[in-house]
Amino acid sequence: MKKTSKREKNKGITLIALIITIIVLLILAGVSITTLTGENGLLEQAQNAKESTEKAELIERAQTDILTIQAKNYGDLSREQLKTVLDKYFDNVPEDYTKDSELTGKDEYGKYIIKVSDIYDGILGGSIVPAGLEVGSIVTYTPSGTYEWEAEYCSSTLADDVVLDSSTDNYKINQWRVFEIDKINKKVTLVPIKPIEGKVYLGQAQGYNNGVYLLNKACESLYGDTAKGIKARNINIEDIEKKMTEQALQEAHSYVGASVGYGEQEPEAYTTNSSKYPSIYAKEILSVINQNKNNSGLSKSEQTSLIKRSDEGAVNGQITTATSIQPYLTSWSKTMSNTAFRKAENGISYYDLIMPKETNTTYWIASRGVQGNTSGGFFAIYCANTGKGSILGDILYLSDGNVLENRRALFPVVSLNSELIMGNATDGFSIK
Repeated sequence: MKKTSKREKNKGITLIALIITIIVLLILAGVSITTLTGENGLLEQAQNAKESTEKAELIERAQTDILTIQAKNYGDLSREQLKTVLDKYFDNVPEDYTKDSELTGKDEYGKYIIKVSDIYDGILGGSIVPAGLEVGSIVTYTPSGTYEWEAEYCSSTLADDVVLDSSTDNYKINQWRVFEIDKINKKVTLVPIKPIEGKVYLGQAQGYNNGVYLLNKACESLYGDTAKGIKARNINIEDIEKKMTEQALQEAHSYVGASVGYGEQEPEAYTTNSSKYPSIYAKEILSVINQNKNNSGLSKSEQTSLIKRSDEGAVNGQITTATSIQPYLTSWSKTMSNTAFRKAENGISYYDLIMPKETNTTYWIASRGVQGNTSGGFFAIYCANTGKGSILGDILYLSDGNVLENRRALFPVVSLNSELIMGNATDGFSIK
């Protein structure tokens, strides 16, 4: 028998090793093919990643457009605005879509199916305010309330307690005009189309002491609605100054009294028989009593509680024991006209809202002011003055102890959430 040479043995071993190598490579190749093409293979994973990325990009595009709309509308997004965005990126968006609606992307975005809630899952509301509502728009609102106007607080010696009732003709208001629209806080402010017919009494030291509180509280009780979150107060001088033109406001603040200009202190102190004052004056900022200046205290439109006739040692609401007062002039006077007020964006002049009966407009303004001349100080409540079309201080108390009185209308300012207003420019607006 022929013997196998060493060389032939080596060839056999090499061949076997080659065959084994080929088998291993084939096995590895099979595994790789399965990994690439099989279920959850690398190719499928790559395709899924591509689709996920493209879907995320589509959602991000739509969300970016939504954020742009919200930035312009103070966070608000209506159904109509959201649909405009969806129509941009998806085919056949139904009018009655919901957050569970599944939408198909347009060809250029990959025809992916995406739920509305994956794009936007916030509150879908209406517009910030009803369409067509603007400054000057008429809103129907008939509040119901009462308030007791007490003689203890409105007069030092005169007047009777009177119950004000917004259901009666004298104090009823059912037609209002939009005064301000605050889109950031979604608030609308209303003023009456005309001053209230009924008038309220303010007189003497007590009229000055409590005028701001009484006017605001009466308007709150008569024209607010706690259940609906509707607040009310009387108009104040800051409301008016905010709507004046820069030139008109500068002219008003350049007002010169008998001896000094607005914001300046009387050059000489009032002494002896001219140093009396209403008791609230001691709590006001810039009051000067016995040469002591109050650098902090109540502003001219601020009062947090009622003052009795005998509070702080007063007699009928007045302090008569000071040796001197030297007030600052904190009341200005100006005849008003259409040119004194700014216009809203729609062209409506605030003059028509603040002075609705033009020169025949008269009402109380819930702000105090002090005037003076060479003989004494005058303590006044601001008012819109009929017959002159002016804003001025209505003097109620003089520092020599003399007193005055007057009866004027309320002029409420009502503030409410814009969502409470329903309607449109054609059919009219009203409070829900």
